[in-house]
Amino acid sequence: MDKNTFQSISIMFIILILLPSCKSWIDPEINEDPNKPINVSMELLIPAIQVNMAYQIGGNNAVRPIGIWMQYFNSHSQFQFAVYDSSINSRDCNYLWNSNYTNGKDICILIEKTSELNPDRKPISVYTRGMAKVMMAELIAFNTNLWNDIPYSEAFSGDNAILNPKLDSQQSIYDEIDQLLVDAINDLSSESSVIDIPVDLIYGGDKEMWLATAYALRARYALILSKVEPNAYTNAITFANQALSAGFIGYVFKEFNTDANGMNPLAQFMYQRSGDLVMASTFIDMLVTDSDPRLSEFSTGSLGSIPGSYDPGSLPGNYAAAPNAYIYHMNLAELYFILAESYLHTDQSDLAFDAFNNGVAASISDVGVVGLPLNLPVDALSLTLEDIIYQKYIANYNTIQGFNDWRRTGFPLLTIPTNCITNEIPRRYTYPEDEVLYNKNVSNDGISLTNRVWWDSL
Repeated sequence: MDKNTFQSISIMFIILILLPSCKSWIDPEINEDPNKPINVSMELLIPAIQVNMAYQIGGNNAVRPIGIWMQYFNSHSQFQFAVYDSSINSRDCNYLWNSNYTNGKDICILIEKTSELNPDRKPISVYTRGMAKVMMAELIAFNTNLWNDIPYSEAFSGDNAILNPKLDSQQSIYDEIDQLLVDAINDLSSESSVIDIPVDLIYGGDKEMWLATAYALRARYALILSKVEPNAYTNAITFANQALSAGFIGYVFKEFNTDANGMNPLAQFMYQRSGDLVMASTFIDMLVTDSDPRLSEFSTGSLGSIPGSYDPGSLPGNYAAAPNAYIYHMNLAELYFILAESYLHTDQSDLAFDAFNNGVAASISDVGVVGLPLNLPVDALSLTLEDIIYQKYIANYNTIQGFNDWRRTGFPLLTIPTNCITNEIPRRYTYPEDEVLYNKNVSNDGISLTNRVWWDSL
């Protein structure tokens, strides 16, 4: 994408996000706004949604604080240090929540637009509708994994805005996620579409890649339910193999650049606040101990800072912090590690070992280095769940997936920082201040950062 195009998309993104987020994610005057997104074409709406999702799902309001919790990073500024010292308060969550719900409303508008009938009584763009449903499934999964119960069924009501949408249970949200992906698969499997996907910053309009992504996300969300769903592993195996058969190669946003307004979110943060965020010793020591070739791309050096301390540390490297660094919504390595864990739990150790090795190789390829880390399991009999999650944690650096896996499995083993006032590593976000103030159905009473979400039940 050229510089001018990206800047145009960025401007559109700012308009769509900042105007409605001045108060709450729902604006009582939205129906009076002549510039509301319902009047925006698909050609502008799609890239605005995709840029927004890259900024929020891979950005500084989720990946950075959770990266500190998961000890990829350590913080040196007073505010960053407070992520453990006094932790994240509800005000810190406002922007992420507001932006995601604004984007969710835009996705709903996109679904409505693509469902309009042409003169032959056919939906205008079945393929675009399928893509939109994949993005909606990912968005609400991201939200519920951080906040547990969230507004959904009453959250996106168009011109009949419900100002106080109820909270839907996380269990019901996961049912909706799977249904969205099933519907997306049906749309993307259609033999034809009146209009193909008109613009797409992820796959260039390739509907087959979106179909593969729908299967891959079904595998991810099936596995996340491993503590509450007896068929989680068999479901994950089915969906992951469907994704591989469909050609899944990774769900990645690649459109950031060196322009000041077009940088990767972590690069922007490091540019503006150099030295505030360093690499944590937990993560760095893993890589150093195994002579892991990914170290040179993940970090500027081999010095790790003890979590919760002001000790010096190397800075995030080019893989995550270069201006044009990619945002990985889901990488291919994750899909293989989903298979490895699921095969292991269903007593298919040879298949688990093969999938594990494929996951490590896929991560090495994504990072762009050669060689393998030391101390990998030598055969199927020696492979453990800890081995799988350990490598998955490394492969999912600079995402929140390590947080999801740690809550499910307890791996990797993390030491509680000395300045962690709760004496526990957080397990969720509290509801944002704006939502508590403006939505009578939302309250933080009885909710803390150490509460477990539904699928993380003991």
